[in-house]
Amino acid sequence: MTATTSPDRRGLSLGTRISLATLLLIALSVGLAVAVTFVLIRRVARDSARDSLKSSASVQETLQAQRYERLQLVSRVFLSNPNLTAYFSEAAGNSDTGSLLDLLSQGKEDLGYDFAILLDPSGKVLARTDKNAAGTNLAQRPLVAKALTDFQAAGVWREDDRLYYAVAAPVQAQFTVFGYLVTGFAITEVQAREVNEISGADVAFLTDVDGKPKVL
Repeated sequence: MTATTSPDRRGLSLGTRISLATLLLIALSVGLAVAVTFVLIRRVARDSARDSLKSSASVQETLQAQRYERLQLVSRVFLSNPNLTAYFSEAAGNSDTGSLLDLLSQGKEDLGYDFAILLDPSGKVLARTDKNAAGTNLAQRPLVAKALTDFQAAGVWREDDRLYYAVAAPVQAQFTVFGYLVTGFAITEVQAREVNEISGADVAFLTDVDGKPKVL
């Protein structure tokens, strides 16, 4: 009987093992490179988004400050009329809201604000350009409340589903305060585009309507 030899059962050949090890190292290297690239891309994207938000916030703050400065200048021009306090006092005493409204409307045409309100010293409306609301007490509105204590204020004014940059300034003669003037510029898509053009960030102004956010 002739003896036969059985196949080598010791495992894969050396060449095969080297090939498999090489493929494993390549797979690990590729996987590591993909993971590192993914982490770096996320970090770059996060840093880019953070820088964009910072830039957007900075631009928005600058533009907002410019509008407040313009409104303060508008208020000074409106209140610079030497006869205004006497006229204001007389009209308020006679409840002549028509004359006060004419005064505000003319100022809107000449000075370019989007709305204006004249208040008595306690914060009640004497006249306003955007609605007939004489007698309404606005003393609890944040902007008015601050003006009543600090004599002037600047901030965002909400009216229904609209927002305005607004300032409040005293109508006074020497140390006597006859009331307050509130003027505002509407916040519109134009402001969002300005921020976008300068910072590159997409911007939306929102307000709360019945507990739900609404894009203005």
